[in-house]
Amino acid sequence: EGMRRIFGAMRQVELEVPELEEVADTFIVRLSTRSIYDELTQAWLAAYGPFGLRPEERKYLVHLRQVGGRSSVDKLARRLGESFDETKKHLVRLEKKGLVWHRPRTRTYRLVESTNVPHEIALRALERAGVEPSRDAVLSRDELKRITRMADERSLSSEIDRWQQAGILRPAAGRRWRLGTSFLEYLRQRQAD
Repeated sequence: EGMRRIFGAMRQVELEVPELEEVADTFIVRLSTRSIYDELTQAWLAAYGPFGLRPEERKYLVHLRQVGGRSSVDKLARRLGESFDETKKHLVRLEKKGLVWHRPRTRTYRLVESTNVPHEIALRALERAGVEPSRDAVLSRDELKRITRMADERSLSSEIDRWQQAGILRPAAGRRWRLGTSFLEYLRQRQAD
């Protein structure tokens, strides 16, 4: 029971598995402080820091990246040595966070690079509100309030500022906004994928 806990704890904090050694009548367990990820992978994962990833979620992103940014649920489950249902559960959770996406009626999930996560989250908000994202779309403050689900004016203003900084929105005439160039480019790339 104790060994299972040790291995589980090391896995949970993403450290290499303990080394076990038996010498004469002594049993030695060596715990490592080395990450299971190399420095480049750690730096890549750091860019996802603002999105509150758990260790068990990071491994899915790392494996998706290792296979070129897309994989079916079954292939990813086999690669990770997990059940289809467990893998699917985690991918659905990551999709809700805007970190992966998949087309309806498919099993292939695609990785969203950290710089595009705000775009993916905005796209989901637009879709949820029934707004067709297009180059010609002009959004009023009231529409943005409905899309972002921001109840008060201060929160809405902050969200509009964040969306402008991320390139999701750009000002139009009056208190109206158009979809930003980088957001529209993300949509184009996503549709081509």
